[in-house]
Amino acid sequence: MNAPARPKPLPWDELKSRLDENQPFNMMRNTPYYRDAVYEQFSPPEYARRYAAIRAKMRAARLDCVIVPGGPSHWSFGGGMLWLTGHWEWHALACYVLVPLEGEPTLIYSMGGTHAEAVRRVTSAALSDATACPDCSTPATARATRPSRATSAMGLPTVSARAPNSRSAAALMRVTRPALSVTTTGS
Repeated sequence: MNAPARPKPLPWDELKSRLDENQPFNMMRNTPYYRDAVYEQFSPPEYARRYAAIRAKMRAARLDCVIVPGGPSHWSFGGGMLWLTGHWEWHALACYVLVPLEGEPTLIYSMGGTHAEAVRRVTSAALSDATACPDCSTPATARATRPSRATSAMGLPTVSARAPNSRSAAALMRVTRPALSVTTTGS
């Protein structure tokens, strides 16, 4: 699967006059927005402990990768993403954390622009890869299909097997990676 190259974020001096354009706004990174905000965060060692705990469960379940959904719905509070990143998403359903057995986790966030900038800052103690993506399936597919990542079994923790985040992510993974074993697990 060859995805087209994504455009690069613009430098602030160029971006600040183009904030009304969709693509530059949604690709913004390292802007002056929210630099003076103070976010309460757990320490990086506490987040490392949490990722070690989920990876221990992944090893026990023989999973190479886990998608932890976030965002509230009547199926879930989004507590898994909150526990792993410190971010509770209250207005976007398509948010999740992709946790590989080894390597850096990725927070996939469905909103761009200033929303994504704030999320990157609030999750900075937990992870360094917070990706804004209107098509929230693409980063997970790309991460799970990287040639260097020998992912053969993926878990989707959920409160309910009927939850749309888990159903759509599982369906997408089965289509893009037919050899991938996708398991919907308990929380």
